[in-house]
Amino acid sequence: MQWYHLPNLLKDKRVQLTAVADPSPAQTVTLLAKAGLTLPAYTDYKEMIRREKLDAVFICTPHSLHYEQVRFALLAGLHVLVQKPFTVRSDHAFKLTALAEKQSRCLMVAYQRFYHGQAMYARELIAKGYIGDVRGVACYITQDWDTRALGWRKDPALAGGGFMMDTGSHLVSSMLAITGLKPVEVTAATENYGNRVDISSVVTIRFSNGALGSLNFFGNTKVHDECMAIQGSKGCIVLRSHAWKPKPLLVNDEPVTIPARVKSSNPDTTFINWICNGGKGYVPPRIAIDTIKLTEAAYRSSLEKKAVKIKVAGSAEGHRC
Repeated sequence: MQWYHLPNLLKDKRVQLTAVADPSPAQTVTLLAKAGLTLPAYTDYKEMIRREKLDAVFICTPHSLHYEQVRFALLAGLHVLVQKPFTVRSDHAFKLTALAEKQSRCLMVAYQRFYHGQAMYARELIAKGYIGDVRGVACYITQDWDTRALGWRKDPALAGGGFMMDTGSHLVSSMLAITGLKPVEVTAATENYGNRVDISSVVTIRFSNGALGSLNFFGNTKVHDECMAIQGSKGCIVLRSHAWKPKPLLVNDEPVTIPARVKSSNPDTTFINWICNGGKGYVPPRIAIDTIKLTEAAYRSSLEKKAVKIKVAGSAEGHRC
Protein backbone atom coordinates (compact mmCIF):
# COMPACT_ATOMS: atom_id res chain seq x y z
CA MET A 1 0.00 0.00 0.00
CA GLN A 2 2.55 2.57 1.10
CA TRP A 3 4.95 2.04 -1.81
CA TYR A 4 2.53 1.97 -4.74
CA HIS A 5 -1.11 2.84 -4.02
CA LEU A 6 -0.54 5.56 -1.43
CA PRO A 7 1.54 7.89 -3.65
CA ASN A 8 -1.06 7.58 -6.43
CA LEU A 9 -3.91 8.42 -4.06
CA LEU A 10 -2.10 11.36 -2.50
CA LYS A 11 -1.60 12.91 -5.95
CA ASP A 12 -5.27 12.53 -6.91
CA LYS A 13 -7.15 15.63 -5.73
CA ARG A 14 -10.48 13.82 -6.01
CA VAL A 15 -9.51 11.46 -3.19
CA GLN A 16 -9.94 12.10 0.51
CA LEU A 17 -8.27 9.45 2.63
CA THR A 18 -10.59 8.82 5.56
CA ALA A 19 -9.31 5.98 7.76
CA VAL A 20 -6.91 3.07 7.91
CA ALA A 21 -7.24 -0.44 9.34
CA ASP A 22 -4.36 -2.77 10.17
CA PRO A 23 -4.03 -5.38 12.94
CA SER A 24 -0.50 -4.07 13.49
CA PRO A 25 -0.46 -0.56 15.07
CA ALA A 26 3.20 -0.24 14.08
CA GLN A 27 2.29 -0.70 10.42
CA THR A 28 -0.37 1.96 10.75
CA VAL A 29 2.11 4.42 12.26
CA THR A 30 4.52 3.80 9.37
CA LEU A 31 1.81 4.25 6.75
CA LEU A 32 0.43 7.48 8.21
CA ALA A 33 3.92 8.90 8.67
CA LYS A 34 4.69 8.28 5.01
CA ALA A 35 1.43 9.93 4.02
CA GLY A 36 1.96 12.86 6.38
CA LEU A 37 -1.59 12.40 7.65
CA THR A 38 -3.43 11.95 10.92
CA LEU A 39 -6.40 9.65 10.40
CA PRO A 40 -8.66 7.42 12.51
CA ALA A 41 -6.88 4.07 12.84
CA TYR A 42 -8.44 0.69 13.51
CA THR A 43 -7.14 -2.80 14.17
CA ASP A 44 -10.42 -4.29 12.90
CA TYR A 45 -11.41 -3.50 9.31
CA LYS A 46 -15.05 -4.36 10.00
CA GLU A 47 -15.22 -1.74 12.73
CA MET A 48 -13.72 0.84 10.39
CA ILE A 49 -16.27 0.08 7.67
CA ARG A 50 -19.16 0.19 10.14
CA ARG A 51 -18.12 3.45 11.80
CA GLU A 52 -16.63 5.54 9.00
CA LYS A 53 -18.42 7.17 6.06
CA LEU A 54 -16.67 5.59 3.10
CA ASP A 55 -17.15 5.30 -0.66
CA ALA A 56 -14.46 2.72 -1.33
CA VAL A 57 -11.73 0.61 0.28
CA PHE A 58 -8.30 -0.53 -0.86
CA ILE A 59 -7.47 -4.03 0.37
CA CYS A 60 -3.77 -4.89 0.59
CA THR A 61 -3.70 -7.96 2.82
CA PRO A 62 -2.54 -11.60 2.70
CA HIS A 63 -4.16 -13.43 -0.18
CA SER A 64 -6.30 -15.89 1.76
CA LEU A 65 -8.04 -12.99 3.53
CA HIS A 66 -9.23 -11.31 0.33
CA TYR A 67 -12.47 -13.24 -0.08
CA GLU A 68 -14.00 -12.40 3.31
CA GLN A 69 -12.72 -8.83 3.31
CA VAL A 70 -13.91 -8.01 -0.21
CA ARG A 71 -17.25 -9.68 0.49
CA PHE A 72 -17.78 -7.68 3.68
CA ALA A 73 -16.95 -4.40 1.93
CA LEU A 74 -19.25 -5.11 -1.03
CA LEU A 75 -22.13 -6.03 1.28
CA ALA A 76 -21.54 -2.69 3.05
CA GLY A 77 -22.11 -0.95 -0.29
CA LEU A 78 -18.49 0.00 -0.99
CA HIS A 79 -16.46 -0.03 -4.17
CA VAL A 80 -13.40 -2.27 -3.77
CA LEU A 81 -9.87 -2.34 -5.15
CA VAL A 82 -7.99 -5.43 -3.99
CA GLN A 83 -4.36 -6.35 -4.45
CA LYS A 84 -3.44 -9.35 -6.57
CA PRO A 85 -4.18 -12.17 -6.66
CA PHE A 86 -7.95 -11.70 -6.63
CA THR A 87 -8.52 -14.70 -4.35
CA VAL A 88 -6.85 -18.08 -3.79
CA ARG A 89 -9.86 -20.01 -5.08
CA SER A 90 -11.63 -19.55 -8.41
CA ASP A 91 -15.11 -20.22 -6.95
CA HIS A 92 -14.54 -17.34 -4.52
CA ALA A 93 -13.55 -15.09 -7.43
CA PHE A 94 -16.77 -15.92 -9.28
CA LYS A 95 -18.88 -15.29 -6.17
CA LEU A 96 -17.32 -11.89 -5.50
CA THR A 97 -17.76 -10.79 -9.10
CA ALA A 98 -21.43 -11.77 -8.98
CA LEU A 99 -21.87 -9.95 -5.68
CA ALA A 100 -20.30 -6.77 -7.05
CA GLU A 101 -22.74 -6.88 -9.97
CA LYS A 102 -25.67 -7.41 -7.60
CA GLN A 103 -24.54 -4.49 -5.43
CA SER A 104 -23.81 -2.29 -8.47
CA ARG A 105 -20.29 -1.65 -7.16
CA CYS A 106 -16.95 -1.43 -8.95
CA LEU A 107 -14.63 -4.32 -8.06
CA MET A 108 -11.07 -4.16 -9.34
CA VAL A 109 -7.90 -6.23 -8.94
CA ALA A 110 -4.75 -4.08 -8.97
CA TYR A 111 -2.67 -5.44 -11.85
CA GLN A 112 -0.31 -2.58 -12.65
CA ARG A 113 1.18 -4.03 -15.84
CA PHE A 114 -2.12 -3.66 -17.69
CA TYR A 115 -1.55 0.10 -17.61
CA HIS A 116 2.02 0.18 -18.92
CA GLY A 117 2.14 1.70 -22.38
CA GLN A 118 4.09 -1.29 -23.72
CA ALA A 119 1.43 -3.75 -22.62
CA MET A 120 -1.45 -1.59 -23.84
CA TYR A 121 0.08 -1.14 -27.28
CA ALA A 122 1.07 -4.81 -27.59
CA ARG A 123 -2.51 -5.84 -26.86
CA GLU A 124 -3.79 -3.39 -29.47
CA LEU A 125 -1.40 -4.71 -32.14
CA ILE A 126 -2.38 -8.32 -31.44
CA ALA A 127 -6.10 -7.52 -31.41
CA LYS A 128 -5.75 -5.81 -34.81
CA GLY A 129 -3.94 -8.85 -36.25
CA TYR A 130 -0.58 -7.14 -36.72
CA ILE A 131 1.34 -10.37 -35.98
CA GLY A 132 -1.39 -12.62 -37.37
CA ASP A 133 -2.81 -15.52 -35.40
CA VAL A 134 -1.06 -16.10 -32.07
CA ARG A 135 0.70 -19.48 -32.33
CA GLY A 136 2.77 -19.55 -29.15
CA VAL A 137 3.77 -17.69 -26.00
CA ALA A 138 6.95 -18.11 -23.93
CA CYS A 139 7.20 -16.22 -20.64
CA TYR A 140 9.35 -16.09 -17.53
CA ILE A 141 9.69 -14.03 -14.36
CA THR A 142 12.43 -14.18 -11.73
CA GLN A 143 12.96 -12.87 -8.20
CA ASP A 144 14.76 -13.79 -4.98
CA TRP A 145 12.27 -15.74 -2.87
CA ASP A 146 14.51 -18.59 -1.79
CA THR A 147 16.78 -16.75 0.64
CA ARG A 148 14.45 -13.97 1.86
CA ALA A 149 12.12 -14.32 4.86
CA LEU A 150 9.10 -12.58 3.21
CA GLY A 151 6.86 -13.00 6.27
CA TRP A 152 3.33 -14.23 5.53
CA ARG A 153 4.15 -14.79 1.85
CA LYS A 154 5.89 -18.04 2.84
CA ASP A 155 2.98 -19.15 5.03
CA PRO A 156 0.72 -21.33 2.84
CA ALA A 157 -2.29 -20.71 5.10
CA LEU A 158 -2.09 -16.96 4.47
CA ALA A 159 -0.58 -16.85 0.99
CA GLY A 160 -2.46 -19.71 -0.63
CA GLY A 161 0.66 -20.55 -2.62
CA GLY A 162 4.16 -19.29 -3.24
CA PHE A 163 6.02 -17.38 -5.93
CA MET A 164 3.65 -18.47 -8.71
CA MET A 165 0.59 -17.32 -6.73
CA ASP A 166 2.17 -14.00 -5.72
CA THR A 167 4.62 -12.29 -8.09
CA GLY A 168 3.83 -14.86 -10.78
CA SER A 169 0.24 -13.64 -10.85
CA HIS A 170 1.43 -10.54 -12.71
CA LEU A 171 2.91 -12.67 -15.49
CA VAL A 172 -0.16 -14.89 -15.83
CA SER A 173 -2.61 -12.00 -15.93
CA SER A 174 -0.51 -9.98 -18.39
CA MET A 175 -0.17 -12.92 -20.75
CA LEU A 176 -3.92 -13.54 -20.74
CA ALA A 177 -4.79 -9.85 -21.11
CA ILE A 178 -2.33 -9.06 -23.90
CA THR A 179 -2.83 -12.16 -26.04
CA GLY A 180 -6.55 -12.75 -25.47
CA LEU A 181 -5.81 -16.49 -25.42
CA LYS A 182 -8.00 -18.94 -23.47
CA PRO A 183 -6.23 -21.81 -21.65
CA VAL A 184 -7.89 -25.23 -21.90
CA GLU A 185 -5.22 -27.53 -20.44
CA VAL A 186 -2.32 -27.04 -18.03
CA THR A 187 0.63 -29.20 -17.00
CA ALA A 188 2.93 -27.99 -14.22
CA ALA A 189 5.86 -28.87 -11.99
CA THR A 190 6.89 -26.97 -8.86
CA GLU A 191 9.86 -26.95 -6.47
CA ASN A 192 9.89 -25.63 -2.89
CA TYR A 193 13.64 -25.92 -2.18
CA GLY A 194 12.99 -26.54 1.50
CA ASN A 195 10.37 -23.80 1.88
CA ARG A 196 6.70 -24.33 2.75
CA VAL A 197 5.56 -22.76 -0.53
CA ASP A 198 6.61 -23.10 -4.15
CA ILE A 199 9.70 -21.15 -5.15
CA SER A 200 10.04 -22.17 -8.80
CA SER A 201 7.50 -23.55 -11.26
CA VAL A 202 7.28 -24.46 -14.93
CA VAL A 203 3.84 -24.49 -16.55
CA THR A 204 2.92 -25.56 -20.07
CA ILE A 205 -0.42 -24.53 -21.53
CA ARG A 206 -2.63 -25.57 -24.42
CA PHE A 207 -4.98 -22.82 -25.62
CA SER A 208 -8.42 -23.06 -27.21
CA ASN A 209 -7.11 -21.89 -30.63
CA GLY A 210 -4.44 -24.60 -30.72
CA ALA A 211 -1.59 -22.35 -29.60
CA LEU A 212 0.88 -23.57 -26.97
CA GLY A 213 2.54 -21.62 -24.19
CA SER A 214 5.02 -21.84 -21.35
CA LEU A 215 5.13 -19.88 -18.11
CA ASN A 216 8.30 -20.09 -16.04
CA PHE A 217 8.57 -18.80 -12.48
CA PHE A 218 12.08 -18.86 -11.01
CA GLY A 219 12.09 -17.58 -7.44
CA ASN A 220 15.63 -18.63 -6.58
CA THR A 221 17.50 -15.92 -8.47
CA LYS A 222 19.02 -12.67 -7.18
CA VAL A 223 17.33 -10.12 -9.44
CA HIS A 224 13.97 -9.47 -11.02
CA ASP A 225 13.85 -10.17 -14.73
CA GLU A 226 10.74 -10.66 -16.84
CA CYS A 227 10.01 -11.49 -20.47
CA MET A 228 7.00 -12.36 -22.63
CA ALA A 229 7.60 -13.46 -26.23
CA ILE A 230 4.44 -13.75 -28.34
CA GLN A 231 4.80 -15.53 -31.67
CA GLY A 232 2.25 -15.05 -34.44
CA SER A 233 1.74 -16.31 -37.98
CA LYS A 234 3.01 -12.97 -39.34
CA GLY A 235 5.49 -11.76 -36.71
CA CYS A 236 6.40 -11.55 -33.05
CA ILE A 237 6.21 -9.19 -30.08
CA VAL A 238 8.51 -9.20 -27.06
CA LEU A 239 7.86 -7.37 -23.79
CA ARG A 240 10.55 -7.27 -21.15
CA SER A 241 11.39 -5.58 -17.85
CA HIS A 242 14.38 -5.74 -15.54
CA ALA A 243 14.62 -4.63 -11.92
CA TRP A 244 10.92 -3.67 -12.21
CA LYS A 245 11.58 -1.20 -15.05
CA PRO A 246 9.92 -1.84 -18.45
CA LYS A 247 12.20 -2.08 -21.47
CA PRO A 248 11.34 -0.90 -25.02
CA LEU A 249 8.69 -2.96 -26.78
CA LEU A 250 10.09 -5.10 -29.59
CA VAL A 251 8.03 -5.87 -32.69
CA ASN A 252 9.78 -8.26 -35.10
CA ASP A 253 12.99 -7.63 -33.13
CA GLU A 254 12.84 -3.86 -33.65
CA PRO A 255 12.13 -1.39 -30.81
CA VAL A 256 8.94 0.58 -31.43
CA THR A 257 7.82 3.95 -30.14
CA ILE A 258 4.54 3.83 -28.25
CA PRO A 259 2.07 6.27 -29.92
CA ALA A 260 1.33 9.40 -27.90
CA ARG A 261 -2.36 8.47 -27.86
CA VAL A 262 -1.51 5.38 -25.75
CA LYS A 263 -1.33 6.86 -22.27
CA SER A 264 0.27 4.89 -19.45
CA SER A 265 -1.75 4.97 -16.27
CA ASN A 266 -2.28 2.91 -13.12
CA PRO A 267 -5.11 0.89 -11.56
CA ASP A 268 -5.69 3.45 -8.80
CA THR A 269 -6.51 6.27 -11.22
CA THR A 270 -8.75 4.02 -13.30
CA PHE A 271 -10.61 2.83 -10.19
CA ILE A 272 -11.20 6.40 -9.02
CA ASN A 273 -12.35 7.38 -12.52
CA TRP A 274 -14.97 4.64 -12.46
CA ILE A 275 -16.31 5.77 -9.10
CA CYS A 276 -16.38 9.47 -10.00
CA ASN A 277 -18.15 8.96 -13.34
CA GLY A 278 -20.80 6.61 -11.98
CA GLY A 279 -19.22 3.40 -13.27
CA LYS A 280 -18.86 4.51 -16.90
CA GLY A 281 -16.43 2.19 -18.67
CA TYR A 282 -16.33 -0.29 -15.79
CA VAL A 283 -15.62 -3.91 -16.68
CA PRO A 284 -15.73 -6.87 -14.26
CA PRO A 285 -12.44 -8.54 -13.24
CA ARG A 286 -12.62 -11.33 -15.83
CA ILE A 287 -8.88 -11.60 -16.43
CA ALA A 288 -8.31 -11.77 -12.67
CA ILE A 289 -10.76 -14.69 -12.54
CA ASP A 290 -9.03 -16.45 -15.45
CA THR A 291 -5.67 -15.87 -13.74
CA ILE A 292 -6.67 -17.69 -10.57
CA LYS A 293 -8.33 -20.45 -12.61
CA LEU A 294 -5.07 -21.09 -14.45
CA THR A 295 -2.99 -20.85 -11.27
CA GLU A 296 -5.33 -23.18 -9.42
CA ALA A 297 -5.10 -25.70 -12.27
CA ALA A 298 -1.29 -25.45 -12.28
CA TYR A 299 -1.05 -26.24 -8.56
CA ARG A 300 -3.44 -29.17 -9.01
CA SER A 301 -1.40 -30.46 -11.95
CA SER A 302 1.81 -30.33 -9.94
CA LEU A 303 0.18 -32.15 -7.02
CA GLU A 304 -1.51 -34.83 -9.11
CA LYS A 305 1.34 -35.08 -11.65
CA LYS A 306 -0.97 -34.97 -14.65
CA ALA A 307 -2.52 -32.53 -17.11
CA VAL A 308 -5.55 -30.59 -15.83
CA LYS A 309 -8.37 -29.33 -18.04
CA ILE A 310 -9.71 -25.77 -17.73
CA LYS A 311 -13.25 -24.92 -18.75
CA VAL A 312 -13.40 -21.96 -21.11
CA ALA A 313 -16.09 -19.42 -20.23
CA GLY A 314 -16.74 -15.71 -20.81
CA SER A 315 -14.80 -13.16 -22.82
CA ALA A 316 -11.24 -11.87 -22.60
CA GLU A 317 -12.55 -8.33 -22.78
CA GLY A 318 -12.39 -6.25 -19.65
CA HIS A 319 -8.64 -6.79 -19.30
CA ARG A 320 -8.17 -3.65 -17.20
CA CYS A 321 -9.37 -5.31 -14.01
